[in-house]
Amino acid sequence: MPYCLSTSLALSFEEALHRTASVLKNAGLDVIQDLDVQAVLRERMDLEFHPFHILTTLAKSPASTPMQLPFNVMVRKPGQGAVEIAFIPPATTGEMEEDPQLRARAGELALRLHQAVSDLASATSALPRQ
Repeated sequence: MPYCLSTSLALSFEEALHRTASVLKNAGLDVIQDLDVQAVLRERMDLEFHPFHILTTLAKSPASTPMQLPFNVMVRKPGQGAVEIAFIPPATTGEMEEDPQLRARAGELALRLHQAVSDLASATSALPRQ
């Protein structure tokens, strides 16, 4: 499995961020935190940086499955070109090898992420890549 799944969108940063959040919601994934990296760097370090958000996301899981695997989605626009979206699958973030239930749950989430990237790419003028 690749470290991340990514795509580029020929949209404004704000529109790409909104569409990414919508695609995640449609895939049954909740954004539980939206970290505005650009604002944090400006406020805390007086540093100008390109638009960059990190969305921390959780999959909605049935009550019978209490396991929650958070993962991050990075939305950034490093220059004048397209907005880059990177989905980091949960299998890259921890101890999947030791727990078969956790590994199965991570596999299910990875399939949702693949679908989310596909949906985002097909719903916009996107340039998919891996």
